[in-house]
Amino acid sequence: MINVVFILMAISTLLLFIPFVKDNKVESKTLFTSVCLLFIISIIGIFCRDENLELALLIFIIGYIFLSISIYIIYSCFSCNKKIKAIFIGFNKYPSVTGKLLNFPIYKYDFSNVSYETQSLQDIKTKVLNTYKIGEEYEIYINSKNPKLCIASKKIHIIDFFMFIFGFTLILLSIILLIDYLF
Repeated sequence: MINVVFILMAISTLLLFIPFVKDNKVESKTLFTSVCLLFIISIIGIFCRDENLELALLIFIIGYIFLSISIYIIYSCFSCNKKIKAIFIGFNKYPSVTGKLLNFPIYKYDFSNVSYETQSLQDIKTKVLNTYKIGEEYEIYINSKNPKLCIASKKIHIIDFFMFIFGFTLILLSIILLIDYLF
Protein backbone atom coordinates (compact mmCIF):
# COMPACT_ATOMS: atom_id res chain seq x y z
CA MET A 1 0.00 0.00 0.00
CA ILE A 2 2.79 2.43 0.89
CA ASN A 3 4.48 1.62 -2.45
CA VAL A 4 1.41 3.04 -4.19
CA VAL A 5 1.83 6.26 -2.18
CA PHE A 6 5.50 6.50 -3.20
CA ILE A 7 4.63 5.84 -6.87
CA LEU A 8 1.98 8.58 -6.77
CA MET A 9 4.43 10.98 -5.10
CA ALA A 10 7.12 10.30 -7.71
CA ILE A 11 4.66 10.82 -10.58
CA SER A 12 3.11 13.93 -9.02
CA THR A 13 6.49 15.60 -8.40
CA LEU A 14 7.42 15.03 -12.02
CA LEU A 15 4.04 16.24 -13.31
CA LEU A 16 4.26 19.36 -11.15
CA PHE A 17 7.77 20.11 -12.34
CA ILE A 18 7.37 19.50 -16.12
CA PRO A 19 5.27 22.66 -16.79
CA PHE A 20 7.90 24.82 -15.07
CA VAL A 21 10.65 23.39 -17.29
CA LYS A 22 8.60 23.74 -20.50
CA ASP A 23 7.76 27.39 -19.83
CA ASN A 24 11.29 28.21 -18.60
CA LYS A 25 9.84 29.26 -15.24
CA VAL A 26 12.46 27.44 -13.23
CA GLU A 27 14.19 30.39 -11.62
CA SER A 28 15.22 28.83 -8.39
CA LYS A 29 17.79 26.14 -7.77
CA THR A 30 15.93 25.50 -4.52
CA LEU A 31 12.75 24.51 -6.37
CA PHE A 32 14.71 22.20 -8.65
CA THR A 33 16.56 20.66 -5.71
CA SER A 34 13.33 20.17 -3.75
CA VAL A 35 11.59 18.41 -6.61
CA CYS A 36 14.62 16.20 -7.25
CA LEU A 37 14.88 15.33 -3.56
CA LEU A 38 11.20 14.37 -3.34
CA PHE A 39 11.48 12.34 -6.55
CA ILE A 40 14.58 10.45 -5.39
CA ILE A 41 13.08 9.68 -1.98
CA SER A 42 9.88 8.51 -3.67
CA ILE A 43 11.86 6.19 -5.97
CA ILE A 44 13.81 4.80 -2.98
CA GLY A 45 10.48 4.23 -1.24
CA ILE A 46 9.12 2.27 -4.21
CA PHE A 47 11.94 -0.27 -4.07
CA CYS A 48 12.21 -0.37 -0.29
CA ARG A 49 11.11 -3.63 1.34
CA ASP A 50 11.31 -2.61 4.99
CA GLU A 51 8.20 -1.08 6.56
CA ASN A 52 10.17 0.97 9.11
CA LEU A 53 12.29 2.56 6.36
CA GLU A 54 9.18 3.22 4.25
CA LEU A 55 7.51 4.91 7.21
CA ALA A 56 10.60 7.04 7.91
CA LEU A 57 10.79 8.15 4.25
CA LEU A 58 7.07 8.94 4.13
CA ILE A 59 7.27 10.97 7.35
CA PHE A 60 10.32 12.80 5.97
CA ILE A 61 8.52 13.73 2.73
CA ILE A 62 5.47 15.05 4.57
CA GLY A 63 7.66 17.00 7.02
CA TYR A 64 9.77 18.38 4.19
CA ILE A 65 6.68 19.64 2.35
CA PHE A 66 5.34 21.43 5.46
CA LEU A 67 8.75 22.86 6.33
CA SER A 68 9.42 24.08 2.77
CA ILE A 69 6.07 25.84 2.47
CA SER A 70 6.41 27.55 5.85
CA ILE A 71 9.98 28.68 5.17
CA TYR A 72 8.94 30.09 1.79
CA ILE A 73 6.06 32.05 3.32
CA ILE A 74 8.15 33.39 6.19
CA TYR A 75 11.03 34.22 3.82
CA SER A 76 8.59 36.11 1.57
CA CYS A 77 7.62 38.38 4.46
CA PHE A 78 11.26 39.31 5.01
CA SER A 79 12.35 39.50 1.36
CA CYS A 80 9.42 41.66 0.23
CA ASN A 81 10.79 44.81 1.81
CA LYS A 82 10.01 47.58 -0.70
CA LYS A 83 6.70 49.36 -0.04
CA ILE A 84 4.99 50.62 -3.20
CA LYS A 85 1.56 51.62 -4.46
CA ALA A 86 -0.26 49.09 -6.62
CA ILE A 87 -3.65 48.92 -8.31
CA PHE A 88 -5.96 46.15 -7.13
CA ILE A 89 -7.30 44.41 -10.26
CA GLY A 90 -9.01 41.32 -8.83
CA PHE A 91 -8.41 38.17 -6.84
CA ASN A 92 -8.26 34.41 -7.09
CA LYS A 93 -9.96 32.01 -4.68
CA TYR A 94 -8.43 28.67 -3.78
CA PRO A 95 -9.77 26.05 -1.37
CA SER A 96 -7.70 25.34 1.72
CA VAL A 97 -7.19 21.97 3.37
CA THR A 98 -10.08 22.76 5.72
CA GLY A 99 -12.41 23.57 2.81
CA LYS A 100 -12.37 27.31 3.51
CA LEU A 101 -11.75 29.52 0.47
CA LEU A 102 -8.59 31.60 0.54
CA ASN A 103 -8.46 34.96 -1.27
CA PHE A 104 -5.28 35.96 -3.10
CA PRO A 105 -5.39 39.55 -4.44
CA ILE A 106 -3.93 40.44 -7.83
CA TYR A 107 -2.12 43.74 -8.24
CA LYS A 108 -0.78 45.78 -11.13
CA TYR A 109 2.24 48.01 -10.50
CA ASP A 110 5.34 49.51 -12.06
CA PHE A 111 8.83 49.08 -10.67
CA SER A 112 12.06 50.21 -12.36
CA ASN A 113 10.17 51.09 -15.55
CA VAL A 114 8.71 47.57 -15.85
CA SER A 115 5.01 46.82 -15.46
CA TYR A 116 3.94 43.82 -13.37
CA GLU A 117 0.61 42.07 -12.87
CA THR A 118 1.03 39.65 -9.98
CA GLN A 119 -0.93 37.64 -7.47
CA SER A 120 0.05 38.17 -3.84
CA LEU A 121 1.92 35.35 -2.12
CA GLN A 122 -0.33 35.86 0.92
CA ASP A 123 -4.04 35.33 1.23
CA ILE A 124 -6.22 38.02 2.78
CA LYS A 125 -9.37 37.61 4.84
CA THR A 126 -12.73 37.96 3.11
CA LYS A 127 -13.60 40.83 5.48
CA VAL A 128 -10.54 42.77 4.27
CA LEU A 129 -11.11 41.79 0.64
CA ASN A 130 -14.65 43.20 0.80
CA THR A 131 -13.16 46.64 1.51
CA TYR A 132 -11.02 46.49 -1.64
CA LYS A 133 -12.29 48.20 -4.78
CA ILE A 134 -11.06 47.21 -8.23
CA GLY A 135 -9.01 49.99 -9.81
CA GLU A 136 -8.00 51.64 -6.52
CA GLU A 137 -4.44 51.93 -5.22
CA TYR A 138 -3.21 50.06 -2.16
CA GLU A 139 0.16 49.77 -0.49
CA ILE A 140 1.91 46.43 -0.97
CA TYR A 141 5.40 45.09 -0.43
CA ILE A 142 7.56 43.70 -3.22
CA ASN A 143 10.91 41.98 -3.37
CA SER A 144 13.19 44.60 -4.93
CA LYS A 145 15.50 41.85 -6.28
CA ASN A 146 12.59 39.92 -7.81
CA PRO A 147 9.79 42.49 -8.25
CA LYS A 148 7.15 40.03 -9.43
CA LEU A 149 6.93 38.70 -5.86
CA CYS A 150 4.54 40.71 -3.72
CA ILE A 151 2.63 40.47 -0.47
CA ALA A 152 -0.29 42.49 0.82
CA SER A 153 1.10 42.93 4.33
CA LYS A 154 4.20 42.06 6.35
CA LYS A 155 2.19 39.97 8.83
CA ILE A 156 3.30 36.41 9.44
CA HIS A 157 0.34 34.22 10.35
CA ILE A 158 0.50 31.91 13.36
CA ILE A 159 -0.32 28.96 11.09
CA ASP A 160 3.00 29.50 9.30
CA PHE A 161 4.87 28.96 12.56
CA PHE A 162 2.80 25.88 13.35
CA MET A 163 3.56 24.49 9.89
CA PHE A 164 7.26 25.14 10.49
CA ILE A 165 7.22 23.39 13.88
CA PHE A 166 5.13 20.49 12.53
CA GLY A 167 7.42 20.00 9.52
CA PHE A 168 10.56 20.26 11.64
CA THR A 169 9.15 17.75 14.14
CA LEU A 170 8.27 15.27 11.39
CA ILE A 171 11.77 15.54 9.91
CA LEU A 172 13.32 14.96 13.34
CA LEU A 173 11.03 11.96 13.85
CA SER A 174 12.05 10.52 10.47
CA ILE A 175 15.74 10.97 11.33
CA ILE A 176 15.20 9.18 14.66
CA LEU A 177 13.43 6.34 12.82
CA LEU A 178 16.27 6.12 10.29
CA ILE A 179 18.89 6.01 13.05
CA ASP A 180 16.87 3.32 14.81
CA TYR A 181 16.62 1.39 11.55
CA LEU A 182 20.34 1.62 10.80
CA PHE A 183 21.61 0.71 14.29
